[in-house]
Amino acid sequence: MSPTLPKDIAAFLKSKPPLSVELFLLFYNYYVSIGADYIETTKTTVAFGKKRYCYIYQFSKPFISGVLRLNELHEDPDLFFKTGKVSSTTYVHHFRLYEQSDLNAALKKYMKLALNGDYDNQILT
Repeated sequence: MSPTLPKDIAAFLKSKPPLSVELFLLFYNYYVSIGADYIETTKTTVAFGKKRYCYIYQFSKPFISGVLRLNELHEDPDLFFKTGKVSSTTYVHHFRLYEQSDLNAALKKYMKLALNGDYDNQILT
């Protein structure tokens, strides 16, 4: 475990499969590096942001599953295995990481969008 990992997250991860912990830490460290600053555990998830713009909800032996909440629907079947509208302004985008290379440029772009909540932001370039 990372020494900078908050105690609640470290405790949450103790019972999770080693590969899913490794993938989560990769995901977590990237999100923190681009500005995620509010991360909490719930009974079954690790949520990012007070409005939960992202959360990791499944820690399986071969992968982790998560959701990005975005203001627009993005059909990207190579990245999202499920999408859906949850309100007039929010769409959920379900993804999985099986290996480190799954945290690619495309997913990082959407992670930044979810973090910023702003589609006019220059991060798309």
